[in-house]
Amino acid sequence: MKDENKFYDYELEQVEKIMGWFSLHLESPLDHLNKQKSNKSDNFISWFKISANEHISMVRDFAFLLESKGVVVEKIITNSPGKIVYSDEYQIFAKPFEKY
Repeated sequence: MKDENKFYDYELEQVEKIMGWFSLHLESPLDHLNKQKSNKSDNFISWFKISANEHISMVRDFAFLLESKGVVVEKIITNSPGKIVYSDEYQIFAKPFEKY
C-alpha cells in the first residue's frame, strides 16, 4: 500500500511509528524458527496473548489505518491456535490445525 501511495504522509508516519515500536518491543518468531532450521514453506499464524495489552492496542491503531483504506481486518479469538512452535511473554506462533 505504501508503494501505491495509499497513505497520506501523516498516516505513513503513524505506520512507521507503529512498526518501529513493534521492532523494539516484539521478538520475531521467524528468527527463532530459522535457528531451528524450520521448513520455511510451512504456514504459520501468530496470536497475541490476552495479557499483551499494549501490543494489542498498537495493532488496533494499525488496523484502524488499514480499515480507513478499505482493508477488511478481522479479530479472531481462539483457545486452540494450532501446534505451538514459538511462544514468549506476548505472543504465540503456531502451525494451524485448520485453515483460518
